[in-house]
Amino acid sequence: KRAHIVRNAIRMARWKGIKFNKVFVLGDSPFDVHAAKKNKAFSVAVATGRYSLKELKKEKPNVAVNSLKSHGKLLQMLYKLV
Repeated sequence: KRAHIVRNAIRMARWKGIKFNKVFVLGDSPFDVHAAKKNKAFSVAVATGRYSLKELKKEKPNVAVNSLKSHGKLLQMLYKLV
């Protein structure tokens, strides 16, 4: 289901004429990581919800962090990928 949400968001952005090279999915569950993978998006797993960092890392996201408190570093890293 989440993969479908990501896919629809990508389609809607393209339909509105938004141009982009990469898609980033930030989420706090393994389902978000799977949704990113199914849509060939870059996944950022954030352990702020029900799942621990260890559990999220098992799903092999592109990046896994404990929180977004140090969001400046994360944003710098993501910016370099664009």
